[in-house]
Parts: sequence; structure tokens; C-alpha cells
Amino acid sequence: MTIATYLPPRLRSRLFTTGTVQTAAYTASEFEVVLVDPSGGAFTVTLPPAGNGALVVVKNTTTDTTAVTLDADGSDTIEGNLTIQMATGNLGLTLMSDGAGAWYVISSGEKSWSVPAGLAGQWDFADADQSGHILTAGL
Repeated sequence: MTIATYLPPRLRSRLFTTGTVQTAAYTASEFEVVLVDPSGGAFTVTLPPAGNGALVVVKNTTTDTTAVTLDADGSDTIEGNLTIQMATGNLGLTLMSDGAGAWYVISSGEKSWSVPAGLAGQWDFADADQSGHILTAGL
């Protein structure tokens, strides 16, 4: 059973917010799809503090391979690092926080990542619409 099962249809596409395409330094919010275009040069997307079970999606909307740096807030980490770089065109990363200062890549357009053992089986992403909204996110 997914969260979306219990939501009216008009709310199902609002589980994540999506703004304009970012082309310069940007600070993401929890449960946001951050669309990026690095064709004008490298920049950094700063993640919010790693709240319990928070999610952020970062998607390169171009084929450009200029690096977009993802920077964890303060002393938080991303896969054990303070920063990671996305340098692949059309790459999308979904990151989930553990609530204890760490972000984990739980899906990638480039390759699969494993979910940390303590969080395995807690989330299920079944579908997304063409705007990048997650339609079925389940616990």
C-alpha cells in the first residue's frame, strides 16, 4: 500500500514541489524536485538538513556534463561525503535522509544504489509523471 493510495487524485501529483530550472547556486527544500541546467557553468545545490525520511530529487534537464555539486548541509553527509558531483547529462538522483545527519542516494538514472539496512523496505517509489512528480511513494 502506498501513501498515494489514500490521497485524492489532485493531491497525488503534489507530493513533491518543482520550481524553475536552476542555473546557479540553489538551496533545496525537503520533498522538492530540483531541475538543473549546468550548460552555463558548474554550480552547487545545497541540500536541506537531513530530516527523518526527507527526500530530494535532483535532475539534470540537459545532456550537458558540466558538474553540479550536491552539498550536504553543515556536517551532514551524502553517501559518507560532504559533497558529491553529478557530471552526467540527463542524470537524476533521488536522495533520502536518515534523520541522523546523512543523505543516501536511493535511485539514480546512471546506476542503482542500495538503501541503508535500517531503511530497507520502508519506501517504495512506483511511478512518476512527466513533470517529475512522484505519484506513488509508500511506506
